[in-house]
This record gives sequence, structure tokens and C-alpha cells, in this order.
Amino acid sequence: MSRIILKPLRSKKQLRKVSFKDVVSAGFTDDTEQFFTISFNVGNGARQDLTVAFEARSPRVYLSGEYRD
Repeated sequence: MSRIILKPLRSKKQLRKVSFKDVVSAGFTDDTEQFFTISFNVGNGARQDLTVAFEARSPRVYLSGEYRD
């Protein structure tokens, strides 16, 4: 099991410098840069996504359930 510790996000620019271990992909998922998604390998061929949404004034973080491609 991995633990993720989130620090306060002050700007979208902070996300461009992010690097993770066991990441399948990371980046903005749309041209308007409203959704930044990180897909992790969580074992046994399963993945899980962490998404930061910039739709509102304060960024919101969403964590998906485990899934298989």
C-alpha cells in the first residue's frame, strides 16, 4: 500500500515539474488545462488515477477506484 501526501497547490505550473514512481502517465488531459491526471500502477495489472480539477476557484482532487485496461 502506498501513501500519498498532498501539499497545498498554489498554481498549475507546480504540476509540470512532478515526477512519480510507478506512474503510467501524468499530464493535463485537455487543451484548457483544467484536469491534471496521474495514472499509477497499483499491482496485479491494476491502475488507479489521481486527478486535480481546476474548474473551481480552489483545485479539487479526485481518486478513482482500481481498474484494468
